[in-house]
Amino acid sequence: MSSKRCWPRTGAASSGAEGKLPPHVRVYFAMAMALYAAADYEEIITELSDGLDRLGCWGSGWEIPGSGAITRARQRLGDAVRADLLDAVAQPVAELLTPEPS
Repeated sequence: MSSKRCWPRTGAASSGAEGKLPPHVRVYFAMAMALYAAADYEEIITELSDGLDRLGCWGSGWEIPGSGAITRARQRLGDAVRADLLDAVAQPVAELLTPEPS
């Protein structure tokens, strides 16, 4: 599923001119923060940027933001994008007849 499908309803599909990173990288960052909740913002964005760079997906004009910019990017992204993404990809891990844990 493309993260871009979650942008239109929230207005996050803008050019990214209001921040250092384009909207799709902000969505990836939000997902990475959920996966690596114990890590700090700078560590997560550095790992994300390194991974995107290795894949040839890191724009030469993009800059790794500091923690203040990361907080503002999360606020611009909003909860609706994360909720849409969760709705699009989350699935039950148990079946109807799976016994409850003891």
